[in-house]
Amino acid sequence: MSHWCRLNHVSSGEIDLVLLDVSLNNSECEGRSINGVELCRMLKEKSPRRLPVLLATAHAMSGDRERLLESSGADGYLGKTRLRFRDARAKSP
Repeated sequence: MSHWCRLNHVSSGEIDLVLLDVSLNNSECEGRSINGVELCRMLKEKSPRRLPVLLATAHAMSGDRERLLESSGADGYLGKTRLRFRDARAKSP
């Protein structure tokens, strides 16, 4: 299944904050394939006012935060924590 976006919501000023998964798969916007970095830049360009965008990502290697913030123009970065099923099962009663 494909994800899509409607930039008219951003252009109208209806959106106050965006939490964006930078690792979008099978996404398209305005008829073309797009990734989270490109979408972030588009959202910021289309907004009539300052639109804070926070990236949510599992990319947590050294340098990823800086690279993603710089390339996307996002305002913040939230690293997703990963929990393996085996670890969760071991902690279950």
